[in-house]
Amino acid sequence: MGWALFVSALYRVATKAFFYSTDSVVPATMLYFAVTVATVAGGLFAYVQLHRLSITQRCIHQAHALQVVDLSMWPKLWFNECMVALSFGITYVVYPGVLTTIPSYNFPASNANGWWPLVLMTTFAGCEAVGRSCVRWRLATHDTIWKLVVPRLLLIPLIVCAAKGVLTHDAISVLSVALVGWSNGYVGTLAVVVTNDCVDDHEQSVTGMFASLGINVGILAGATVSVIAARVVGL
Repeated sequence: MGWALFVSALYRVATKAFFYSTDSVVPATMLYFAVTVATVAGGLFAYVQLHRLSITQRCIHQAHALQVVDLSMWPKLWFNECMVALSFGITYVVYPGVLTTIPSYNFPASNANGWWPLVLMTTFAGCEAVGRSCVRWRLATHDTIWKLVVPRLLLIPLIVCAAKGVLTHDAISVLSVALVGWSNGYVGTLAVVVTNDCVDDHEQSVTGMFASLGINVGILAGATVSVIAARVVGL
């Protein structure tokens, strides 16, 4: 997902650069969606072909046989699933709404032509993809993952200050967005991965379902807080 988001951002940059003039928003957007649809169609075709393979069918059958939701596992998982929800919730409090309202203070012209929000979104997407790729190096366990998740709360006022003109330098804005993106990719993914360490080997097949619940709850809660806070703060 991380690299898919980054590729999508690169598509948007390329299509906007292809139609550089300010009155070419519609052609650039149409080209972007055309390329995106073609990419999605290619992905769906590849998925269908892979799904038809005998080894794929065998693995799916085995997975379905093991995936029985057992609520008795919840006491083992609740803390880590809360960390998953909190990590993604923090991100979606500021992304994409607050993040895209950060103006360029050093190059005001990039605000009018729409390049600055695109730079920030591409920075976020690229850093998130890198963060996901760094999960092979674990900096926390299922017992200590909170030490990485909780400090991310500081990113919310940092991004808000950049958006409200308290921090008025583009370098600070880019670094802040990069930190949000990288930490979302790394900490969010690691929080999901370490949930497997909370249960026995034969129970790991269902941790993904609980992790999906945590992710979706976090995204919903974060987006809801973002909408409410935007009205209160005036973003």
